[in-house]
Amino acid sequence: MVKVLLIEDNEELRENTAEILELAGYSVEVAENGKVGMQKALAVNPGIIICDIMMPVLDGYGVRQMLNDNDQTRDIPFIFLTAKADKSDFRKGMNLGADDYLTKPFDEIDLLNSIKIRLRKSENSKIEEKEIHTLQDFVTKIIEDKGIVKFNKKEIIYREGDYASNAFYILSGKVKTFKINEDGKELIYDLFKEGDVIGMWDVMKGTEYYDSVACLEDTEVKKIHRNELQTYMDKNAISSTSVIKLFAEELKVREDRLISMAYDSVRMRVASALVILDDVYRDKKESTVFKIPREDLAAMVGTSAESVIRTLSDFKKEGYIDIVKNEILIKDNEGLKNFKF
Repeated sequence: MVKVLLIEDNEELRENTAEILELAGYSVEVAENGKVGMQKALAVNPGIIICDIMMPVLDGYGVRQMLNDNDQTRDIPFIFLTAKADKSDFRKGMNLGADDYLTKPFDEIDLLNSIKIRLRKSENSKIEEKEIHTLQDFVTKIIEDKGIVKFNKKEIIYREGDYASNAFYILSGKVKTFKINEDGKELIYDLFKEGDVIGMWDVMKGTEYYDSVACLEDTEVKKIHRNELQTYMDKNAISSTSVIKLFAEELKVREDRLISMAYDSVRMRVASALVILDDVYRDKKESTVFKIPREDLAAMVGTSAESVIRTLSDFKKEGYIDIVKNEILIKDNEGLKNFKF
C-alpha cells in the first residue's frame, strides 16, 4: 500500500482529503504544518507528498527546498496545494521541483489522477534503461516465438518506397540492398547474411523503405513488426539513446561506402567490394570461394561489367584472387583491405 504524506494546516480540508485518500486505498500520514511535515517525511519515507503552500512555521516552498537538500527525500513525488493561482507562484513551485500543482478548491478526481500519474512516472524512472550494442542483441528476444518466412533466390523481400512496416532478421541465406537510378541501372548498397537485420532503420523512423532488398539465394527470415518493436522497447526499458547511437554508427558505415564509390578508383572500389563479399560468404574457412554475377559486382562498384572483369583479371595476376570456373577465390584478404591504388 502506497503511503501518502498530507501536509495541510486547514484541519477540515486535511481530514476530508485524508478520508478521500484512505477510501482510494492509500495509507495516509498527516501533518498540520511544514515543520511537522518535514519531520514525518524523514520518519515514514512516504511514496508521495501532498503539501499546502501557505502554512505557519514552515511554508510549502520551505518544505520543498528542505526535501531537495536531503538525499533521502529529494526524489519523492511532490504535489503542491494552494489557494493562490498566480503564475509566478506556479513557476516558483515548479522551479523547486514540484511534480504537480493543484489549486483549491480541487476536484477529488483531479487529485487522485494526479497521484496516480506521479507514482507511475516515479516508478518508471527507477527502471534502469538497458543499452544495446548490436542489432542482433536488440532483436533476439523479439523474434523467439515468431514464424519463419521463406523467400526464393532473386525474390524481392521489400521494395524502395513501400511503407516500412516490418524489419527482417535473416536466419539463413544472403540478400542485397539496392536502388534503381533514373537510367534503370541497379546500384547495390550492401550485402547481408545470416544473423543480420534489414529494414530496421526505416521501421524506427516510421517512413518508407529507403532501398529495395532481393535474395541472392534461398533465404529464411523472421519479421519484426514496428508495433512489436515499440512495445518491446517500452516494456524492457531499452535506451533510446543507445538505439540512436547504434543506427548512427551504421549510417556512418553506409556514408563512408558511398563516399568511396564517388571518389575512389575503380580498382579500390572493386577491392572493397571483394572484402565485403569475403565477409558475407566466409564460413569459418581460411579462404573464401563464391560465385557472383559480374553485373552484380559492377552494381556494387558503380561501374561497367567490362571494367570489373578487367580489374578482376589484374587482381588475379597480382595474387589477390584466383578465378576458377567463374568462381572467385579470395587469396589475400588483408591485401585487399589495405589496397591503396
